Amino acid sequence: MSRQPATSVIHFLPGLFEIQNRISTCATEIMGLLKDLFTYFAPPGQANRFPNVRFVDLKELDVVSAPNFEAFYPAFSKHAGERGATRLLLNIDASGQVVGVKVAKGSGFARLDQAAVKLGQHFVFSGYHHNGQACPIQTSIEVEFRA
Repeated sequence: MSRQPATSVIHFLPGLFEIQNRISTCATEIMGLLKDLFTYFAPPGQANRFPNVRFVDLKELDVVSAPNFEAFYPAFSKHAGERGATRLLLNIDASGQVVGVKVAKGSGFARLDQAAVKLGQHFVFSGYHHNGQACPIQTSIEVEFRA
């Protein structure tokens, strides 16, 4: 029985990284769907903290503090040439703090999507007022990573 040289394994590594990335992306999307199902079917009081949240366009909000996008770009992704845009949904409480982040549309790279979620958690907005009352809101933002 002849054995193939160990160097032939190296040819499979790029394919294995691609498979791992796709599995990770699928797992992230499945977790998002499960959270949506829990929110829909959960007993009252256990679902979304803000059941009647108003969606507000990002242009209407005052950003108090925005994170440095470059600081969240994963080094491995940058080195590997991974780039893409992740659309996030941000849940923001009445004081302007981000209390929840969800991937609305992935970049195709789970590592970038995870970095975008971490970045989204670091935004701070001024409180949003509707009819003179501070209220929780939801907005979307696109995070683009370019190598």
